[in-house]
Amino acid sequence: LTAQAQKSISDTGVEQRISRFQYQEAANLIAKKLKRASELDIDHRLYYTNRFSYAQLRLRNIDSALMFARSSLRLAAKSNDSTLVVDAWKVAAYSYNNGGKLDSALFFTRRMLLFGERNHDEKLQRNAIISMATILSQNKRYEEALHYYRDASDLTLRLNDTANFSTCKYNLGLTFLNLKQTDSCLVYLQQAAELLKKRQQFDQLIYVYGTMADCYLNMKNEKERKKYLLLANDIAEKIGAKQFLAMGYSNLASGALGDRNYGEAIGYGQKALTLLKEQPYPVLQMKLDSTMCLAYKGMGNFSEAYASLESFIKEKEKLVGERQQQQLNELVVNLQVREKDLTIISQQFEITRKQMNMRVLVLVIVIILLLVLGQFIYILNQRRFRKELFRKEKDLDQQTLEIRNWMEWKRIKPEEEDDEIENITVTEDVVNDKMVYAAQALLFTELREVFDKQKLYLDPELNLKTVIRVLGTNQKYLYQAISGNSDNNFRSFLNRYRVDEAKKIIEQKIRGKKELNLSELYSSAGFHSPVSFYRAFKLVTGLTPKDYAAEIRWEVKNGKETNK
Repeated sequence: LTAQAQKSISDTGVEQRISRFQYQEAANLIAKKLKRASELDIDHRLYYTNRFSYAQLRLRNIDSALMFARSSLRLAAKSNDSTLVVDAWKVAAYSYNNGGKLDSALFFTRRMLLFGERNHDEKLQRNAIISMATILSQNKRYEEALHYYRDASDLTLRLNDTANFSTCKYNLGLTFLNLKQTDSCLVYLQQAAELLKKRQQFDQLIYVYGTMADCYLNMKNEKERKKYLLLANDIAEKIGAKQFLAMGYSNLASGALGDRNYGEAIGYGQKALTLLKEQPYPVLQMKLDSTMCLAYKGMGNFSEAYASLESFIKEKEKLVGERQQQQLNELVVNLQVREKDLTIISQQFEITRKQMNMRVLVLVIVIILLLVLGQFIYILNQRRFRKELFRKEKDLDQQTLEIRNWMEWKRIKPEEEDDEIENITVTEDVVNDKMVYAAQALLFTELREVFDKQKLYLDPELNLKTVIRVLGTNQKYLYQAISGNSDNNFRSFLNRYRVDEAKKIIEQKIRGKKELNLSELYSSAGFHSPVSFYRAFKLVTGLTPKDYAAEIRWEVKNGKETNK
């Protein structure tokens, strides 16, 4: 996957709902789109699957988020859109992290980071680093998270990405809060707040003020905590974030209760309860009921305290009951499905058992026959191949013998002059070429004669220098003589002689009905070791020494004579 210009794939309706924190509405809209998945191309399916996983993650439906994240990864393998593929890695990282699989989460985050580095995409690198820090922070590895958040902040400054300055400051402030370093926390959060106010990004400013309130809570400064909670609530009321506003009033009520200001606690609590009637949030409802119960009790209003306690118990039972009922319904459905499946299986089992047994038996017989036939064909082919190689090797031996006889005859036969040659005009270049070729042929002939008569190749320590010294030539001329008169180099020329010697010994031993020990044959043929012997024999002949010996035995058994 390489970075390239991509056509932006986006759904305005989905993105608007996600930006407004309407994750359930976004998930419902995406689900409708995915019902027509067969009409969508790979990239659009990948986009919707990515966003659905993200929405489920925000709704804390971790199992569903993980399932769709895995689907995204499968689709990403078929997509060429780098932006969508990286998004798939991102939702996989967050889903695995929330599912308790930190190693997998870090794996996909590192893939994002490496992709950004490889393609010199510093914005992607920055986003991957932030993702890494977020995962570490959620796993309470705050010191490591701080290191990555600082790297992300440095990259943001280098990119001059002013839109993300406030986010970097907020991340650093939140991390310092988790590290209980309140002074550093407040410095970064105040910087973030100033930037957000200038840009009028009030939705993010709510979170900054809320985190500052938490910082003052740790410092046990209730006055400043209340101040920033009220600031956050003012913004939440202006932008219509009712659920956040209810949370703010709930926190204010808890603070007032801690100061034993019961009337103020009840006032804030009632405002929060009014908002929760419009947008129910069972967990926050239970927290408020608990706070109101204690506040009414502190004022001596036991009837209202009891009513709040009853509301708390009712919400708890309702929440637990809903979960239990949902689990029970799922269990009942699963049991009904399993019961039907078992009935069908029971009815079909007797019918299919005999058929399956027969099919298995036939299949086993066919497999055995195929294996036997395949083995037989393989053996025949191997045998035919070995015989062909052996025949070619024998033909080559015969040709070598004829060449040697011819060379011997040529050496002892006086040269005859040809009168017609005198009438041919030959240029000086042709004469020089012929002289060079003749010199090379003569040196090659001498080399073969030395090898044939002195059998230098039987010396395992034989090297090029020794041969040069015996022939009274140099390395260049010897190389030219060998390459100009054969297809070999010096090493393969030497190995051919040694292999031919080994072949002679094998044939003499077998035809003489003497014991043949192939593991000790290498030294008799001039090789250093059995390994070099077997390797050279196979390279030169195409056969192993054992295969060659087997062919000789076959010839002896069938009364065939070797070429003389």
